Amino acid sequence: SRIKVLLKKNLIDPKNLLQERSTVKEGVNRVYRLLHVTQSEKGQEFHVEVSIKGRPIATGKGFFKKDAEEAAAEAALCVYSFT
Repeated sequence: SRIKVLLKKNLIDPKNLLQERSTVKEGVNRVYRLLHVTQSEKGQEFHVEVSIKGRPIATGKGFFKKDAEEAAAEAALCVYSFT
């Protein structure tokens, strides 16, 4: 899809786009929740879930909380149908 191409080329910020879509199309903000943190050889890895209307949409992980949130937002944009 067009969104996947733009995300892959880093032409759009997934968190901002998800915020815009969820607010405009659904009238609600998205909510990020830290699920857990794991320790690896590379350091801490954050696992985050994003929800819209109280329903979990997608998860993401990253070595920084912000990166985990961006990964969750990107996954949500690819699976969530904004009506």
